[in-house]
Amino acid sequence: MKQNIENKLLTPKDVLAVFLPTLGGGGAERVMVQLVNEFAERGGVAHLVVCNLAGPNKSEVNGNVKVTDLGQRRVLFSFFKLCKFLRDHKPDVLLSALSHANLVAVLAGLVTPCETRVVVSERSMPSRIHSLKFRLIIVPLMRAFYRLADRIICVSESVAQDLVSLIGVSHTQIDVIPNPIDKNAIADATKEPVNHRWLSDPNKKFILAVGRLVPDKDYPTLFKALDIVRREIDVGLYILGEGDSRPELNELIAEMDLADHVEMAGFDPNPFNWMSACDLYVLSSTSEGFCNSLLQAVVCGAPVVSTDCGSGVHEILACTDSSKIVPIRSPEMLADALIVCLKNEHIARYNPQLDQYDIKKVASAYFDVIGL
Repeated sequence: MKQNIENKLLTPKDVLAVFLPTLGGGGAERVMVQLVNEFAERGGVAHLVVCNLAGPNKSEVNGNVKVTDLGQRRVLFSFFKLCKFLRDHKPDVLLSALSHANLVAVLAGLVTPCETRVVVSERSMPSRIHSLKFRLIIVPLMRAFYRLADRIICVSESVAQDLVSLIGVSHTQIDVIPNPIDKNAIADATKEPVNHRWLSDPNKKFILAVGRLVPDKDYPTLFKALDIVRREIDVGLYILGEGDSRPELNELIAEMDLADHVEMAGFDPNPFNWMSACDLYVLSSTSEGFCNSLLQAVVCGAPVVSTDCGSGVHEILACTDSSKIVPIRSPEMLADALIVCLKNEHIARYNPQLDQYDIKKVASAYFDVIGL
């Protein structure tokens, strides 16, 4: 954060365009919507350009943001329409997020005759993404094109170091800015009541996990840990999130006889009331660049157990005295940490260190880096 400009106003001469594949329920989409909303609220001209205008974050977009739907199911197919958007609107900055969208944004900026600066935002550690398509296609393209972006913003030091070592970009091209939180919005959201049979049972502990049902979240390890915990503590695991791994996870729940202890409730636009009500929040991921839900859980006052899945975890949990970090893919150590935290009495306290993640400060850091 270079200077105290949290309330700096913009003018209609300041034009920002944010480019995303969709407005899905992931953390990257939520953060980019928060940033474009903040830009519009400060008086700048804010455009949100999406390949396909779909997803639960659509309802979170500020009415002052100009939304452009390119109407394409695949990010690559949006290239020519994105070029046309840049020619027509000539934004000062095009800010993109997610690797495949970043590549299209850089290429569009290169071939379009305008003065738009292209800034890409990297949310995860490429070295920990094991998809064959990603490794064989996306990584080589990142090596070729990321260095051509005007700036690269990473959500944590671990992501920045990963880009330097794997992609070969210079550290001087990178700025590290964490994801933001809106404390007031979260406080309001926690006031919504939650009802669940586990919460009304004084003898049952309620564990919450929030994240997509995908391999990187490593729910199988969490299920194995839960199987150990339930032998000592009556416990229920409530998961908010949706994804392609649901069928396999349902099969695993049945095989492990965990149907009475695990509920996958799907995506919820307001996880904050659950975070406020739970006895414990757990993150079992194998890789995270900067976990939004972990930060949100800490803000909501939940005690936390997390795997050591990226430097963002250490940065976030330095803001609470009610947390434990365990190695990835270790159900026994994860179970031990869950048991200890569930047995300990927890008193929620707000840590002033969390103020560094305030949306006003983070947005100002973004606007400073991108030159607006």
